[in-house]
Amino acid sequence: MSSAVSSATRAVQIGQHVLFAVLVLVGTVQTAADGRLSAWVVVTLAFFVAWYLVGVRWARGAASPAAGRAWYAVLTLLWALLVGLSPALGWLMFPLSLLAMHLLPFVGGIVIVVVLTTLSIVALAPTASEPVGAIVGPVLGALVAVGVALGYRRVLDESRARPAGGGADPDTGRSGGRPGGIGRRPARGRRAGGTWPPRPRHP
Repeated sequence: MSSAVSSATRAVQIGQHVLFAVLVLVGTVQTAADGRLSAWVVVTLAFFVAWYLVGVRWARGAASPAAGRAWYAVLTLLWALLVGLSPALGWLMFPLSLLAMHLLPFVGGIVIVVVLTTLSIVALAPTASEPVGAIVGPVLGALVAVGVALGYRRVLDESRARPAGGGADPDTGRSGGRPGGIGRRPARGRRAGGTWPPRPRHP
């Protein structure tokens, strides 16, 4: 995997973690404002966050796909329980949708995103001051999650499709050849150091 793809993956992961933390905080504050911050909500939310952090730890250890899906299933069930206790936590469907598109096959991920979106709308709409926003918001969140997943998969597929040493040579502008342009002259009109910024090379 190229450095560009690795950087993109890291950026998506960091963004997902930040989004998760922000939505947990906002949902908790709104739950307290609604008078629903009971002991059950606090305990369930603590388990939910702890289980999410377990998944982050597993991801660093390159857990198997089956383990990742089992972890996601438990996380989703905890979220469903939370939404039953406090509809304000329904907005956590967005990071869960991102995870579904990442951990599951494409069709399965789409199905889960639709289910999450429907559940969040059912939970949010009856208590929302603006029911239209409670419908449009989750739908837009689902579309963004699918779009991010499709964009990431496209970048990953393009990276994998490039043969080793088959990219454009930064010193000659030609495809293929030896790494670093060894044994070739620099292209006319270019400095021997290549272009700036340097183009990523694939192993």
